[in-house]
Amino acid sequence: MLYALLPVALLIIVPLAEQLRRARPFMLFALVAAVYVVLAGLTVAIFRTPALLDWVTQPVTSDRTYHDTYYVVSHANFTLSLALIFAVIALITWGQTKAHALYYTRLTTFAFWGLHLSILGTAIAPVVLQTNMPRRYADYQEVFDGLNRITSLLSFAAFLFLCMLAVLLLLSIVRRISKRSHD
Repeated sequence: MLYALLPVALLIIVPLAEQLRRARPFMLFALVAAVYVVLAGLTVAIFRTPALLDWVTQPVTSDRTYHDTYYVVSHANFTLSLALIFAVIALITWGQTKAHALYYTRLTTFAFWGLHLSILGTAIAPVVLQTNMPRRYADYQEVFDGLNRITSLLSFAAFLFLCMLAVLLLLSIVRRISKRSHD
């Protein structure tokens, strides 16, 4: 259980430390993308190596066939997809920062935290409850219905924050173009 919370702590502490150093928004996105890539690599390394899997899951009974299932591939792909999204946004915001076209830095930082924390909230519940969760959807108990609603709301919030971020970045570009045409 403790090992499952360590990546979550890293995903919150690393960007928070940069935020306290007054980093620009592109640094926040780039750091989170890097942490997601490292987590994807660690996931594959741990679940593909049975000895590491036994070491990480000591309190839980280890499933030897678990390391060779679709879970490893899907989790790594999911994590790398998130890393790609954050890396693309980091590249866009970096380009806007270099061109002096990022006008809404506080709102962009707010959208970053909203997007990042809602994605973490969506992914945290299954990780924390992974020992009690059945593998098949048909075996889910009614207890997980509330969890499903919460994660659905958080994923919708992530979508809204992503839309907010896209609008902010587009507004910055439009404002820069109109400012350039007036000069």
